[in-house]
Amino acid sequence: MDRFDTVVVGAGVVGLFTAIQLAWRGYSVAVVEELDRVMGGVSSRSANVIHVLQTPFSSLKSRLCVEGNRLHFVLSRELGYSIVEAPLILAYSEEYKAPLAATVSRLLPRLVPKPSADDAGPEIRFEHLRGPRLRDLEPGLSDRVKGGVVVYGYGVVDYRSLASSLERRVKRLGELFLSSPLRRVEERGGYILLHAGEATLAAKAVVNAAGLMSHVVARLFADKVPSQTPLKGVMSIHRGPRLRSIVAPLELRRGETKGGGAIPQSDGSLLLGPNNAGPTKLGDESYTKEDLDGLRSRFQPLLAEPVGEPYRVVVGLRPVAPGRDFKVARGKGSVVHMVGIESPGLTAAPSLAAVAASMIDSILRSK
Repeated sequence: MDRFDTVVVGAGVVGLFTAIQLAWRGYSVAVVEELDRVMGGVSSRSANVIHVLQTPFSSLKSRLCVEGNRLHFVLSRELGYSIVEAPLILAYSEEYKAPLAATVSRLLPRLVPKPSADDAGPEIRFEHLRGPRLRDLEPGLSDRVKGGVVVYGYGVVDYRSLASSLERRVKRLGELFLSSPLRRVEERGGYILLHAGEATLAAKAVVNAAGLMSHVVARLFADKVPSQTPLKGVMSIHRGPRLRSIVAPLELRRGETKGGGAIPQSDGSLLLGPNNAGPTKLGDESYTKEDLDGLRSRFQPLLAEPVGEPYRVVVGLRPVAPGRDFKVARGKGSVVHMVGIESPGLTAAPSLAAVAASMIDSILRSK
């Protein structure tokens, strides 16, 4: 039986960053994952955006996204994965929205949480651009676009380089057990025994970063956490047009069925979405023609070149908890649970890892 200071359940982007953070703090660590590859669940079905804006701005999700944004740009150099800066343009075609855009560009600096350190990562700033100045920034905008609120500090991560970089570092710093679903846990001799696949691991403390299954994993520890509802998001991927920026419409009110953007990917493709296709059940990867038509009709009016048929469609499931905020909490024993880590968790992963690692640090120092 292998013994570790900490075992992390789940090899998604949050679990891998957490394992690295724990190892950097001097703890022996292992990661157990039910799939046969890292970042194969929720993490594999995102738009790959490193965000700045997350509402509500008073939420833990918003604060950790801003901090995670900064950490991603710092850690990408340390860990060897690729992020390309791509400003967000909230574009409008109606002249009456110009005063709104000017107001939004002034208000956002007051609403968005400030990162804990200002000397690293991209500069987060906001401005209202119109006409030629906006097209100098993004030549791919339609002539119908009159202006837009530009949010600098966004980026697009290369999913493959992120996954491979995190996997290499975890294997260097600790142990990784793939194809090892967690079946049972028990306490014995001051350790938590985790029966995962063919392995039995003994841990002084555990981090539950199991994504869509984190509330189920919590029950194995006899901890009650909020149940999660899978929320479906459909994304279509196209061979063009090529953009320099993330483009989305400026809206007076963003409804639950809208969202996403026209997002340039690291391989030169263009991703539209994700939309909000509503609550669903685990394993549901279905989509409709209406989903795809809705994505194209939402973003095509903002773009100069036509968007062709998608060559790939991705359906992601987001683990949504009541209140639509991240929840990081200690269980009854030496366990930290992370619940409701929906798609902005990609951005927040390094800061979520730091929060969980600090909680584990407190647990282990008290033993």
